[in-house]
Amino acid sequence: MARLKCTCGNSLSNSTDYETDVYYIFSKKEILETIQKNPQLLYWDFYTDRESPCDYWFCSRCKRMMICSKENNRVERVYKPIRLTDEKMTIDTSTWLEFYSFTDNELLALTDKNYEQGYEMTLQEFYEKYPRKYFYRISPEEKRIFAYETASKKLSFIYEQEE
Repeated sequence: MARLKCTCGNSLSNSTDYETDVYYIFSKKEILETIQKNPQLLYWDFYTDRESPCDYWFCSRCKRMMICSKENNRVERVYKPIRLTDEKMTIDTSTWLEFYSFTDNELLALTDKNYEQGYEMTLQEFYEKYPRKYFYRISPEEKRIFAYETASKKLSFIYEQEE
C-alpha cells in the first residue's frame, strides 16, 4: 500500500478497490520488440512479469502526473497540464518515444473478461485490438508529454515538467 500527496494537496493511494491513481506505462517500442521476440507471449505475462523502475501516479483533482522511483520511493518528476497554443500544435513529435497508459482496473477488467470467456489474449492481440483513448509522446529531454486521441490522431493536451 502506498500513498502520495500531490502538490495541490490531494491525497493519492493505491490501496482502494478502484485504483485510478496509479497507471501502468508501456512504450510502443517495448511492446513491438517483445512481440518480435515472442509472438505468442500472453499479454498477462507481459503485464505481470515486467519490472518498471518507476510508479506513475495521476491526480484526478489537478490532473498532474507524477513519476516516482521505486528505488528510493521519491517523486522524480511532476508534469502539469498546460494550455494548447497554435505554436505547440505545430511541433513535430513523430520521432518522440510513443507510449500508452492504463489503470490497474482497465488491465484487470480485460483479463477478467478474457478469463470468463476461457481465452487468454496474446500481447500482439492486446496491442492490435485493445482500445486506447489516447497515445502519448514524450520529448527526448523528457520535459514535455503530448497526448493524442487514438482515433483521430488529434493533439488533445500537453504536459510540461514542473521545475
